[in-house]
Amino acid sequence: MKKHNRLPENTTSFYELIGGHPIEFGTVKNDFQDLSRSIRQSVVKHAAQQGWGKRRNRTKAEAISVDPAQVSDQPEQVSLF
Repeated sequence: MKKHNRLPENTTSFYELIGGHPIEFGTVKNDFQDLSRSIRQSVVKHAAQQGWGKRRNRTKAEAISVDPAQVSDQPEQVSLF
């Protein structure tokens, strides 16, 4: 507003006009981080209640039944030629 001469004659800054003070970036950053952390915790808590995000662990029997050729007890001799 100062750049375009939109302030009243007696004021030197916009903040003086509105009766406030400039907001520091650090304050905004901390508030954002707190809010985002709180939202994330709520989402994770809700997801846990719904049963989302749980990884399925395949049992050893399932792993063998999927591809028995890859699993063997015999050592294999690898030929380089």
